[in-house]
Amino acid sequence: MKIFISYSRKDKDLLEKLYPQITATYPNDKIWYDKDLQGGEDWWKSIVTQISECDIFLLLVSPDSITSRICQEELQEAIERDKAILPVCIRLSDDDIDNMPGYLSAELKKTHYIDIIEKLGSVDISS
Repeated sequence: MKIFISYSRKDKDLLEKLYPQITATYPNDKIWYDKDLQGGEDWWKSIVTQISECDIFLLLVSPDSITSRICQEELQEAIERDKAILPVCIRLSDDDIDNMPGYLSAELKKTHYIDIIEKLGSVDISS
């Protein structure tokens, strides 16, 4: 199984701290995010290729990811390609939910998402 992780650059430190837990949950799967991009690559073409090849599109949902143009475009690619979408809420308030783009709100309403905001206390995100 291939997993694509979409996230805001502002959440990169948190992603890197959550990555070991993601790989523990999906130990035999290929997990891809933009750390695997190489210098000189057409980054958007690589992202579209990875989305088209993934089985699960894992979206780290935060105030920054829901306003990120790139995250929105990645999600749109996943929706258009009928990918399984796994939203993981990492930083979100009721105001953020009220202000998110309509298609993302619709996706979160119809998809069972994982809310790890309460559980982040078990992940050391301070350093």
